[in-house]
Order: sequence, then structure tokens, then C-alpha cells
Amino acid sequence: MAELSGKVALVSGAAGGIGQAICSSLLARGATVVAVDRQPVVVADGLAGRLHPETCDITDEAWVGRLFQGLAGRGLSPDILVCNAGIYPPAPFAEIKLADWRQVFAVNVEGTFLLCQAALPTMRQRSWGRVIGIGSNTQQMGWPMLSHYVASKCALSGLMRTLAIEYGGDGVTANVVCPTLTRTPGTAALFDHAPDMVQAVI
Repeated sequence: MAELSGKVALVSGAAGGIGQAICSSLLARGATVVAVDRQPVVVADGLAGRLHPETCDITDEAWVGRLFQGLAGRGLSPDILVCNAGIYPPAPFAEIKLADWRQVFAVNVEGTFLLCQAALPTMRQRSWGRVIGIGSNTQQMGWPMLSHYVASKCALSGLMRTLAIEYGGDGVTANVVCPTLTRTPGTAALFDHAPDMVQAVI
């Protein structure tokens, strides 16, 4: 990753797991990081000047609007947007309720949509911006018990492909990074109780 001193990065789903690791990596490369989550984000000693925790429900359009308005007023409009927030409640397809399906799409797709709509105008004005969606290798392979999650990640990928075409000429790139199965608080049980499955996926 290039030196990012002077750049502002906003990371959603930043309170733990992959999001927390992304924040640490960006900070290590000199970026100022806005760490967004519904849960409190802990600021480590020595990072108070460059790590700015923000509580926000990214599925709430008004809340996202207030977030970006406040960031602009503090000179923290993001140059880099990492759409990492996601949920993956396992359930057999036949047992998924429509409300559960909609909630997965609200967080994994609509939240990304709202963050991108809020961030892209400033990136376009600056003729520089980076949008990264955190996808999943399940979008290529499928995965039982996660049909809503897999479908949402396919939607995320399609959104990023389209943004890349629409905004590429303005100096803004959009890409998807698809990690393999990663040990986080949300996947710890799988690592602990199904190590053979974990290794097969990896």
C-alpha cells in the first residue's frame, strides 16, 4: 500500500475483526482514519489525533447524512472509503424470513450504497478517490446456510463494477477485495469446532 499521509480513510464495521485490522493497516501507512461502527470503537494510546471513532447505523440515510456533514465540517471528508460492514446470520434457505433477508441486504448492500453516495461527490471534486468493497470468496463458490449473505456480496460486487465504470474517468477507482474465511469474533466458533471445514475453504 502506498504512503497515505494526508489522506482520510473511512472504514465501516471498524469495531473488530477485519475492520479493525484494516484500520490498523491504514494508520500504519500514515492515513487519518474515521472508524465507523454501530458499536463503540476503542482508540489506542497515541492514536487520538489520527483515529476518529464515529457511531453510525449505516442503514439509516439521515444518520449517514449527519455523519458526513459533521466530517466535512472537521475537514475529514474521506479520500478512501472501505465498505467493510457486513452481517452473516446462518440459516437454511427455507427458514430465512423476508425480514432477515432484508436486514442482511440493508447492512451489506444498502449501507454501502449510502456511504458511496455520500463520499463520491467530494472524491469527484478532488479528482482522486478510492472505494473498496469487502466482498467474500463465497460469491464465487456459494455457501450453504448463507444464501442471503452470498447474494448480498454478489450485489456488492456488481455495484463496485458499475461505480468503477461511472467514476473511473474522474480519478476515482472502485474495487472489491474478497478475503477467504478469516478468524474473527463472528467466525471463531467455526474455527474452533470445524477445523477441517475451515482448512478446506482456505
